[in-house]
Amino acid sequence: MSGHRRAAAAPPLTPADEQLWSTLAHLGNIVGFVPSLLILLVLGPRSARVRQESREALNFVITATIAWVALLIVGRVLGVLYDALPTGIDLVFGLLGFLVGLAQLGIWLVVVVLAIAAAVRIGNGGSFRYPLALRLVP
Repeated sequence: MSGHRRAAAAPPLTPADEQLWSTLAHLGNIVGFVPSLLILLVLGPRSARVRQESREALNFVITATIAWVALLIVGRVLGVLYDALPTGIDLVFGLLGFLVGLAQLGIWLVVVVLAIAAAVRIGNGGSFRYPLALRLVP
């Protein structure tokens, strides 16, 4: 005997736990990608449903984060142009920068609304698929 013990495989999740963690994976999108990533990594191997729902939530929040960061970069470029250009022309870039900021807020609001919609659907025993999400995590 080598003295090493193998850890016992964790038991599958109960249906109630599957529903809870699937719901939390989607609701976690409100604060970012970490909740759905942790749920996928820790509980995904114990439940096909949790794996599916946390992967779906993770793909969506990654897509939203990419869009938000892209807008952040555009906003910074517009800010530099606003500072560098003469008065009058800079007003256009200031307005565009403001619109980019509104678009960033809009992305977060869409994430919140869709996370709540997903949680309700999961709570009713269904599944949820986000529109316009890149399928980056297979």
